[in-house]
Amino acid sequence: MFRKSLAAAALTASIFLFFSCGGSPQSVSETSDKDEETFSYSVPLDEGKFVKKYGRCYMDEDATFCEIANTAAGFEVCFRGTQLYADMRGSYAAEGIAYISVFVDGELYDTIGLDLTQQETLLFESEDNESHTVKVLKRSEAQYSTVTVFEIYGDGTFYPVERTDKMKIAFYGDSITCGMGNLPEQFTTTAQEDGLTTYATIAAEQMNAEVDICACSGWAIDKADWHTSDMRIPRIFRQYSPFREDIYLQIDSETDYVIVNLGTNDYTYYQNHQNEFQTFIDKYYTFYEDLRKFYPSAHIVLAYGIMNWGNLVNDMEKAVTAVYERAVSENKDENISCLRLYTVTTAEEIGVNGHPSVLGHQKAAEDLYAFLSESKGTN
Repeated sequence: MFRKSLAAAALTASIFLFFSCGGSPQSVSETSDKDEETFSYSVPLDEGKFVKKYGRCYMDEDATFCEIANTAAGFEVCFRGTQLYADMRGSYAAEGIAYISVFVDGELYDTIGLDLTQQETLLFESEDNESHTVKVLKRSEAQYSTVTVFEIYGDGTFYPVERTDKMKIAFYGDSITCGMGNLPEQFTTTAQEDGLTTYATIAAEQMNAEVDICACSGWAIDKADWHTSDMRIPRIFRQYSPFREDIYLQIDSETDYVIVNLGTNDYTYYQNHQNEFQTFIDKYYTFYEDLRKFYPSAHIVLAYGIMNWGNLVNDMEKAVTAVYERAVSENKDENISCLRLYTVTTAEEIGVNGHPSVLGHQKAAEDLYAFLSESKGTN
C-alpha cells in the first residue's frame, strides 16, 4: 500500500521533523525555498490556507473528518509530488453511489465512484515534478450520497492554495440545479446526473465564482403531487445538508448573488389546483423573506424557465413576477431581480425524463452569465 511505502521512504526525515517542528510524521511543517510554510506528506483538513473548501462542508470539532454532501462542494490543494491520495469513503441510498470529479489545473482529470468502505483513493499522478492545483468536487446530489474525507496525503509537498474566485454565488433549486438526467446514457440515478455541468456551475465558472448549492431532485417550495411537506427547500435551506437538522449555517454577508430556481415540482400539484395558486405565491414570498434575512447584502435572482410542459413556464413567470413586485413594493428591496432562462425544446437539449441535457444547461448558462455580467457591471 502507498501509505506503508511512503512511511518507509520518509522515515528519517519524518523523525527529524517530528522532533524539530513539534508535528507528527504524517503531518509536518517545513520551510520551502520561497521561505513560506508548507506541509510534507499530509496536510491537516482544517488548515484553511492549504485546504480550500468549496460549498457547504461539515468538519467535526477535532478535524478528524470532513463530510461533503452538496452538489459541487469539495476541496482544493496545491501539491507537488508524483501521487496524491485521499483517505475517504462514500455513502449512498438505493439510487446510486457517490461520485466525485477531480480537476487538475482547471481541467477534468478523473471521475471516481466511491465505495462504502473507507480506503485510500488515488486522486492524481504526475511525473513532471511541478506543483499542481488539484480540486475535488462532488458530482452527485446531497439527498442520495455523501463523501467523508479523513486525510489528504501524498509523496510530496503541499503549498498554500491561491484563491482565485472573485465572488460567491448561492443556488437553491431542484433536479435541474442538481443536473439530474443530463447524462442520459447512464442508468442509475446518481450516474445520470453531473452537477458540475449545469447552468449553475457553468455560469459560475465563467464568472470565476465559488458556488454554494442547496438542491434536491423532486423537492419544492411548498408541495408537489408525489410528496409531503418535508421535501421543501425552504425547510432546509440553512442546514449543512438536507438530513443534518442539527447543523445550521450562520447569517451570510459575503455571498454576492443568490439564485432561486424552484417551482417546477410545485407545478405538478398546482396545475391541478389552480384555485390554490395564490398559496404557492405566498409561500414563495415567505421563502424570499427568509433568504433576505439570511443574505442581507446579496443580490437575489428569482429564475425560471428551463423545463416546460403544459403551462409551466407561464405559471412560473406569473409567480416569480408577483414575488418580485411584492418584494420591491412591500420590502422596498432594490437588490432583487427576476430572470427567465432558456427553455429546452429540441431533442439534443433534453436528457432523461424531460430534464435538460448538458447542451440544454449550456444554453441556460449563457442567459445566466449574461445577466450576472451585466448586473456586476452596474453594481
